[in-house]
Amino acid sequence: MFDISDVAPADGITRVKSESELGLYSYIQLAHVLEHVSFPLALVRKAASFLDDSGHLYVEVPQELSDDVRTRLASRDKNIRLTIHEHINQYCLSSVTELLRSAGLKAIVVQSELVDLGWNKGMLVRGLARKC
Repeated sequence: MFDISDVAPADGITRVKSESELGLYSYIQLAHVLEHVSFPLALVRKAASFLDDSGHLYVEVPQELSDDVRTRLASRDKNIRLTIHEHINQYCLSSVTELLRSAGLKAIVVQSELVDLGWNKGMLVRGLARKC
């Protein structure tokens, strides 16, 4: 595991000072990251560039808008109240699938699951893809 933030890493975590220190990996995980970044496709493409020839990329993001709300938004329903917080991107099954495809990866499985966090229940979208 590597940490590229400015926070002091926990024991067992290697600090990476430069992208040039990275190699090729068989597995890369982006969990609860893509909803926060300005250019998620660029990040997924960059991560995929560090996969070895048969490497796998796992992504996990919250699905904060239900399919019903997405349909209502697409039909320009003006009676929807949306909360605003630190997530700048919204995801669903089809958007995660397309994100992986657009990054040049082959989706093995993309699924959603209701998860009980104790303090809240929410949908997660999880995708596992392979470098093609």
